[in-house]
Amino acid sequence: MGSVTLTTASTVLAVLMTPLLTKWLVGSTVTVSVLALCQATARVILAPILTGMILNAKFPFLSKKISRFTPAASVLLVSLIAGGVLAQNAAMLLMGAGAATLWKVLTAVLALHGIGFAMGYGIPKWLVGQSERSSRT
Repeated sequence: MGSVTLTTASTVLAVLMTPLLTKWLVGSTVTVSVLALCQATARVILAPILTGMILNAKFPFLSKKISRFTPAASVLLVSLIAGGVLAQNAAMLLMGAGAATLWKVLTAVLALHGIGFAMGYGIPKWLVGQSERSSRT
């Protein structure tokens, strides 16, 4: 249950931090709609987590059988979503915005994820004193 709580907390924080970090790292060239981000997050992340928690509580046997396939399905679905977003914005990134903006966006994405991974591991490990396994989770 700890990893579900951490995932939910990081998801909520991501919705708040993404527009702020995008403006800080990229500037006003790229805008982030908070409402669209909230809707997408609820659809893609929070709804499956809630569904999984309910399924696990009501039908643990079925949940255990399905859980063998959910990690691979999650990676596939997230990859498809990311690919769709990239495809929708490819023309703007390649032609209209120019190479400088493309590099800013790439740097911002890498920095956002890098900072998120570092904080997600470092805070539990070094500030709270959690085990290696808990910190990685």
